[in-house]
Amino acid sequence: MEDNYMILDWSILDKEIVYEQLYKYNFYISSHSLNGVPFFERYKEILNISLTETENQIVEGKEVCDIEVIEDAREGINFQKCIFESLYNDLLSKTLKRKESKISIRENWGEVKDPITDAFMLWREFDKGYETVHVVNEDGEYIHSITKKEIVSKKLVLQNMEVNRVFVESNEDSTMKNLANAYLNAPMTDIPITKNGRINAVASCKVNAEINFRWKYIDQAVLDNFFARFPRIALSSSCGKLIDFYEMYKNHIDIEVLTENLLKHVDNYDVIITGCEGSEEISSNIVSISQVYLDLLSETIRRKFEKRNISYFYFQRPFDNEIENINRRWAYHDGRMTVPGSVYKNGYYQAKDYSSEECNIIDGKRLTVAAPIEFSNSIWCFGPCITVGINVNDGETMESQLQAIINNEFNNVRVVNWGQHGTGSGRRSDINSYHKMLDAVYQEGDIVIHIGENSWNGLCVQRKEQRYALANVLNKKPHLKCFVAGVAPHLNKEGYNLIANYIFDVIQEKLKEIATKVTENRHFRIFDINDLSQKMSGEVSDYLATIKKQIPRKCENKIIGSIVMNCNPFTNGHAYLIEESLKHVEVLYIFVVEEDKSIFPFSERIQMVRNFCRQYDNVYVFPSGKCIGSSITFGEYFDKKALQDAIINPALDIMLFGKYIAPALNISIRFVGDEPIDNITRQYNVMLKEKLPTYDVELNIISRKKIDGKIVSASTVRKLIKQQNIEEIRKQVPNSSMPYILNKINN
Repeated sequence: MEDNYMILDWSILDKEIVYEQLYKYNFYISSHSLNGVPFFERYKEILNISLTETENQIVEGKEVCDIEVIEDAREGINFQKCIFESLYNDLLSKTLKRKESKISIRENWGEVKDPITDAFMLWREFDKGYETVHVVNEDGEYIHSITKKEIVSKKLVLQNMEVNRVFVESNEDSTMKNLANAYLNAPMTDIPITKNGRINAVASCKVNAEINFRWKYIDQAVLDNFFARFPRIALSSSCGKLIDFYEMYKNHIDIEVLTENLLKHVDNYDVIITGCEGSEEISSNIVSISQVYLDLLSETIRRKFEKRNISYFYFQRPFDNEIENINRRWAYHDGRMTVPGSVYKNGYYQAKDYSSEECNIIDGKRLTVAAPIEFSNSIWCFGPCITVGINVNDGETMESQLQAIINNEFNNVRVVNWGQHGTGSGRRSDINSYHKMLDAVYQEGDIVIHIGENSWNGLCVQRKEQRYALANVLNKKPHLKCFVAGVAPHLNKEGYNLIANYIFDVIQEKLKEIATKVTENRHFRIFDINDLSQKMSGEVSDYLATIKKQIPRKCENKIIGSIVMNCNPFTNGHAYLIEESLKHVEVLYIFVVEEDKSIFPFSERIQMVRNFCRQYDNVYVFPSGKCIGSSITFGEYFDKKALQDAIINPALDIMLFGKYIAPALNISIRFVGDEPIDNITRQYNVMLKEKLPTYDVELNIISRKKIDGKIVSASTVRKLIKQQNIEEIRKQVPNSSMPYILNKINN
């Protein structure tokens, strides 16, 4: 053997990448290979690998193998040859590329001197949002690191456990590849980069966007019950996620922020709230702020559902250790990713809009096959990857199979798939689902199916509802090949069929009630106008303060009008509305809908408007924020296709504009285009005409621009974009919009 012979470390490769790249192929390797045996042992469960017992043994079917992996190139092989080093380097480069995209370098980090004896200092660092805290000695030299997972799982604050010691020592600037290599071998989130024993930077794994807590939505009665159960509350700090809680409730109850060792105060309070996940495992009266929020928000939503006659069912998703007799080798061979990923919008994660033969997602909701176009009620399905169905096509998801079962007995109920993946597990996933529940537009009698993460444990709220465990369903047929992957078991078509039938059995009585009741086709959110207006008062004030800073003094004492536009994309129809409006006012404010629920993102839509309006010195373009035409104030607008026959109630949007925004900005007239086609927008215009004058705001409805007798509309332009009909598009839009449209066509 040559001195430079390389023994390859297969353990640092990402198993998912290995599987994605190689699962389609059959492999043949020889057992004498120094790299072949480790390759075989590590990947035999996920790849189809044939291994000879001796170098010269003939393997049956060898001629039909796709790849022979060998130590060096040889001639005379009648199937594809692959050198181990080449295979390894290819997989390593793909692993590094994926990891590098998740790594950043930061100059600040959490640091403590003695976490065992001064546990409170450790908690405070985690409260700030750090995933890893680095321990140093009195001289500031790096000793080791502690992750949140180690704190939770091993109760590190109570006993001195072994902790992570991975770091990068460098007297030169480390390259991203070096950092990625270190990360590959490190289970911790943050890797310290030391120089002469001292930390001078940290390679940090990029985490997903934070899901912000919406404390304003918590029902006062729920809060009162919580504070009655826990009158003596202490916070481990006033950092990070704890700040909003402290500032909002410090005047309602005596909340103390601890400044001394946490462990000395455990018995003095009814509950100690920390910013760190999983803190409940340290002591019975310690709870994380995320658990408090989850409990209070879920109870608030449950009460709202009950008040509105919406049925809520919580199904606990199956965990790997709960499932019996999983055939893991088979499982990997059955899997493929059909759902592209998730995006963070409107304060939560949802499935990324996508279209293919296997998977179609519109506005974050995956297509449910055979869902009726006309329906009296909906079944809303929320939850993680098992809900959205990441390994199956549209017709095989739990929702589509549930829809098929329902269609055999009922013809007036649709199933909505609003699941997602990539949000992480536990409380984060459940909170994400509850935030989407807040944005959904319901009808009396609707059903909510929540596939949760078992984080709904009632620490802060006493639960009454039944939880249904999906693992029990799957274990009834343990030999059925219904699993795709381990850890958090994903399902294939057969697995989802079991789940769909089980859910149908659970909700069947509610479906019968829906079938026998005739309800008015009126849609609503679970928070009514009074609830929402009160809870949004702070956001309205902040929004107005931001807008006022952008308005010059020359607009004072002028006749001011306004237009609210989505501009998906900006057309000659929008341009015409602006030109006609300017004939009636001295100054015009244009509010561009900020929600990113359109083909063209908000950044492009508002820029198209600004580019066109540069010719006017009395037109000002602003984002609409959450207070004008948003999913909170007018959610029906973003689900127009499904709700064309519905009776809507945009009263909150109109009230916020008329009562707060218009007087604050001296707006006396609002302009809209007439709407002969779209029922949702037409209803909105009718209510604007009725309600705005009560706030001393005039509504002026302007006839739509026509070309060749046809109305110019953004929907028409979007159809032309799909057809790549550039000639017709140029007739419909100004020149300032064309670069954005051409970019959309080319990409």
